Amino acid sequence: MGQTDWSTAPLFVPRSDAAACFDPARGAVFVFGGDAGALLLADCWEVAGASLARSTPALAPPARARHGLVYDPVRQRAVLFGGRGASGELGDTWTWDGSAWAWRTAVGPLPRQGHAMAWDPQGARVLLFGGRRNLQRLGDTWTWDGAAWQQAAPAAAPSPRDGAACATAASGGPVLFGGDGGSALFGDTWTWNGANWLALPQAGAVPPRRAAALAPNGPATLLLAGGADQLGARSDCWQFDGALWTRLWSATGLPARAGAAAAYDPSIQRTVLAGGASLPGHHAGDVLHFGPAVWAVAVPASSPPARLDHTAAYDPLRARTVLYGGTRRDGSLLGDTWEWDGARWTGLATAGPPGRQNAAFAYDPLRGTCILFGGRDAGGPRSDTFEWNGAAWNQLLPAVSPGARQAHALAPLPAGGLLLFGGSDANFQPSGDTWRWTGAGWAPVAGPAPPARQFHALAPDPGRGEVVLFGGLGAAGLLQDTWTFDGAAWLARNPLHRPAARFAGAAAFAAERNRIVLHGGLDAAFAALGDTWEWDGADWSVQLLAHPPCARHGPVLVHHAAADATLLFGGSDLAADLGDTVLYASATTAVFTTYGTGCPGPWGTPSLDRQGLQRPWLGEVFELRLDHLPPQPGLVIVVFGFSDVAWLGSPLPIDLQGYGMPGCRVWLSVDDPFFAFHNGHSLRFPFPLPLAPAYAGFTYFNQALVIDASVPNALGAVTTNAGRARIGLR
Repeated sequence: MGQTDWSTAPLFVPRSDAAACFDPARGAVFVFGGDAGALLLADCWEVAGASLARSTPALAPPARARHGLVYDPVRQRAVLFGGRGASGELGDTWTWDGSAWAWRTAVGPLPRQGHAMAWDPQGARVLLFGGRRNLQRLGDTWTWDGAAWQQAAPAAAPSPRDGAACATAASGGPVLFGGDGGSALFGDTWTWNGANWLALPQAGAVPPRRAAALAPNGPATLLLAGGADQLGARSDCWQFDGALWTRLWSATGLPARAGAAAAYDPSIQRTVLAGGASLPGHHAGDVLHFGPAVWAVAVPASSPPARLDHTAAYDPLRARTVLYGGTRRDGSLLGDTWEWDGARWTGLATAGPPGRQNAAFAYDPLRGTCILFGGRDAGGPRSDTFEWNGAAWNQLLPAVSPGARQAHALAPLPAGGLLLFGGSDANFQPSGDTWRWTGAGWAPVAGPAPPARQFHALAPDPGRGEVVLFGGLGAAGLLQDTWTFDGAAWLARNPLHRPAARFAGAAAFAAERNRIVLHGGLDAAFAALGDTWEWDGADWSVQLLAHPPCARHGPVLVHHAAADATLLFGGSDLAADLGDTVLYASATTAVFTTYGTGCPGPWGTPSLDRQGLQRPWLGEVFELRLDHLPPQPGLVIVVFGFSDVAWLGSPLPIDLQGYGMPGCRVWLSVDDPFFAFHNGHSLRFPFPLPLAPAYAGFTYFNQALVIDASVPNALGAVTTNAGRARIGLR
């Protein structure tokens, strides 16, 4: 097992049912966990004004949603209890001191989710009420004194419920509103006086709801925002002054959502709301501020909403991965455009093609734009062509186009243009035609082709001048075959090893590895796959990884060249849509770059570079290529050096004019020279690298001295440019 693995990008992914509190010691709102659809979260975030930063403690509570989180100002700790974990309700208690978590006790309230928690200033304790355990709503009351939980025995209490909202104003006690009793939603208001619950029937008629956000809005009032009733998520806002609720009709700008995390930040005098969901599975990833009277986006969403059957392409001119469209499991279509810059996603407010799923999208180097073709919208398969130029979408109107289709694939041809293959029609019948995009229009490609299919994986292999196709869903079932297209014809390959037959997986060319990466899909039993394979031009090999992404189908896989990483986004695990961004990369990536200049001989200026797209990986043979050598055979000295700063006490580069070689320079320390003979014009110099992990990350340098009697200088030689290599570990 090498160092290459998957890692989840540190993003505030869209979520609902997280929990938040204000930490005065840090001057920020602290947010933990939540539900991202197919994934429960255990990440920690701090919202300070318009900034959102992740905390990465060494230890964290297990992932969860619908938990409680309250700041204890006496002990200067945030207190977390319970929630819904991966295997059911949780009953653990944790405290957060601003930098580290501490597990406190498993003794206390029954495990539960959707309970209400708030700070009780009169009792100087954290207050907990209700929640749900399995299908049973709870109505018990507990307090936490910093050391232990104690069950309270109030004379009266709200009815058992979960999803109630609870908060404490700076000048008052805990207030509880609403919730879900199972058979009905509540719209009642209660306060806690340190010993008993008191109903406030005169507080006003706020419509019943569950999963509303409740937080202080100044020192004396509370703000109730959103929530959900039988008709769905709400966007109305109410203010409670300790006695009465008042509808805030002017509080505009809040999209309908439930399950948002909320807290008040007194340093900016704003109520902060993070995440939430407008519909089941439709999670939000933005942070909003309320104040003085309207909602405003403080931190835009840094990740697209969860989805599957979307499409994406890498734009090398702008070093951006562009993502478009897709669908959700509920059938709703998406038509939004996002860009990934290597660190975060940005949603682009631009009109684009009508929303669709299973379209095909690829970068066209001839036009310098990304081309989108076809896909399925509410009316069925389409045959339109659009391009994304980095700022806007434009529809192209070629004279000839492939037929309307969905679930086809599109990939750049190494020699230019794009290759389109397969797909299916309105009746989901697969097609087996091949088309070429020339930069100006579509043209059919004649000749034998792979069997008809849809939902196949297609990726360019520029290192070998091919496009590679694997698998898919054919007329008779799943396919497990591998084909390559060399720009003129298809060739069936017969590798020794093959991934399992699948459809709706994804593939991309990882340039730093010089290999095709294949991930995910559905097998013949319609089970999601989570394996990762690589194609080296001759055979497939499964990658045994420590941190594979969850099994999924319908994701996108795109190589983001500027980061030397392959990006996986979204898909579905069959239970829910996914919205995670996962990167496939080596912890120590092999790198080779050229620098400096050579000096000319009578035949031209010799040059040094790597052979093709090779990189210096441990345990492999790395080849240097020397070009523009003398036409007649001769001698070359290939030099290995370990410094590009100084040699023999002299700073680099060293001008060789004083040594009778005007215009020539030494760009590295001359530590290890090798003699090689060339047959004229060019030379390939192979160099085997040992499989020794200690050399991972080691940097060395190359330059060559070309000797030829025709060179009119004292030494009869000229130099090449130089190369800088960092040894990587796959």
